Amino acid sequence: MKPLALLIPGLDGTGRLYYRQIDSLSQGNRARAWEFKPRADFTFSDLVEELAQGTSGEEPKSIAVAGESFGGTVAMHFALAFPERIRCLVLINSFAFYTRRVRIVMGLLLAPMLKWKGIRGIKDYAVDSILAREGVAAEDRQRYHEITQEVDMAAYRRRLALVREVDLRGRLKE
Repeated sequence: MKPLALLIPGLDGTGRLYYRQIDSLSQGNRARAWEFKPRADFTFSDLVEELAQGTSGEEPKSIAVAGESFGGTVAMHFALAFPERIRCLVLINSFAFYTRRVRIVMGLLLAPMLKWKGIRGIKDYAVDSILAREGVAAEDRQRYHEITQEVDMAAYRRRLALVREVDLRGRLKE
């Protein structure tokens, strides 16, 4: 069996944003974009267990895990808990410790006041501006917005809250 390329998403929790990467990686490989379960109450251990169950049939040292942002932090937790499954670990714009925890607390406090639509509007405008500046086609930007509209707010906020708990600095040598 060919090794698995497993892509773990960031705070939005949806692997559907990796549609282009999956198309490319699937040519000659097995590739899968993870989709976190939409739930409001979970821990990093729960997310790791979710990944463990979803990859339980894989051969030892056969999973190439790539995690982006929050997904990279989940990937580190997964690799530390199940090193026997990991072929390689790729971290994209991720963190083992987040120093700006005050920003997270402020975001969590402001989110209920702004409501999800207000937050979505601000995020969509900012992301669209960045993607357009980077030359991302209008149809790909539209697809991004359509996919992220379906993100569960409670699960998103819980993932954001978990960032405050991250401190893997002492385990990085493992």
